Amino acid sequence: ICLYEQGDYAAALELLDEGLAHFPDYPDLYFLQGQIFWDLGMLSQARTSFAKCTRFRKAPPEYTTLEGVTSFLALENLTEVSAREGEYAAAVNYLVAAIREKPSERLFSRLTFLLRQDGRRGDEIAAFLAEKCGLDPWRVANLLFEAGEFAACLGVIDAHALPETAARLLRAK
Repeated sequence: ICLYEQGDYAAALELLDEGLAHFPDYPDLYFLQGQIFWDLGMLSQARTSFAKCTRFRKAPPEYTTLEGVTSFLALENLTEVSAREGEYAAAVNYLVAAIREKPSERLFSRLTFLLRQDGRRGDEIAAFLAEKCGLDPWRVANLLFEAGEFAACLGVIDAHALPETAARLLRAK
């Protein structure tokens, strides 16, 4: 980690290879390897490293580990690798899996953006967010607003009994 933070990627990768030879069941090593490959622009190698993290359900108890290395963090990084490579459908799938592990507003906003990048618009995004992510109409309307999908946002407001004051405010915006 110190070598990575100092930017000595070659030495860090060499040490990671040595560590993985002795501890092939330590997902944090694959995760750090993936981060270095990402920083170096080696997307295929980064994808491979992050994918290896997701094959573990958890790190062995004798290892110090970062929460999410085997799940949502690795999936978020796979999302970004896929998006950088223009594979938006794959990015969406990875991000939905990350959201299932640990949902957050940041991830829902990112998902909405990726759905647009994948060529989806308005009502299709609204349906995806409601059906695949289980979001309530109020959250869907706000995400659509943030994404600039104003007609679809208004459609959700009109189709559902949203809180009147909040719906009026969103409609006014």
